[in-house]
Amino acid sequence: MAMTQEERRMRHLKQDTMRFTDKAPSMGEMTEGEIRFSLSSGTGLTMYVRKGNKLWFSELTQVADGTDLRWGSF
Repeated sequence: MAMTQEERRMRHLKQDTMRFTDKAPSMGEMTEGEIRFSLSSGTGLTMYVRKGNKLWFSELTQVADGTDLRWGSF
């Protein structure tokens, strides 16, 4: 059975790479729908999302160190 054009397109899509920076991004640096992470010494890890003409952010909290991280440990 032949694939439709939409099926071929969906099969060849790739996820954008996650971008990490050491400072908060500005609106001009980001494209529509882009997700970027920033690791600052003062705030920790923050996720930024550009939607329309607004820049949204969410501060992430560390749940465990990498040495003792296992399923159900948080």
